[in-house]
Amino acid sequence: MLHARRPLGGRVARRLLRLSIGSALLYMIAGTDKAVKLTHDDAQSIESEAGKHITDMDENELVETMRRLGIKSIVLTDEEQMTVLFSCPYCGHRNEQDARKCEKCGASI
Repeated sequence: MLHARRPLGGRVARRLLRLSIGSALLYMIAGTDKAVKLTHDDAQSIESEAGKHITDMDENELVETMRRLGIKSIVLTDEEQMTVLFSCPYCGHRNEQDARKCEKCGASI
């Protein structure tokens, strides 16, 4: 029987998935139901400070960089919160409300 190899340190990297929401950007944290909403200027400041694209950062890097720069997340609207709740936490595909597996990648949601 084959067993899946555990990630080093027992942690899964939680990369960020980006969605454009009007004049802001919504970053969903893969593997969770968390999201961060930022202005384009704040996103550019974070990337400049971190030296890499936000989608290449994990949750801890993003939170720490936002803290250092004094950037606060914009409050999500009810519609944006629903987008996060029904989006696959791994690929970002928006699924039906009662879906148990992602229609695109097959991950459990």
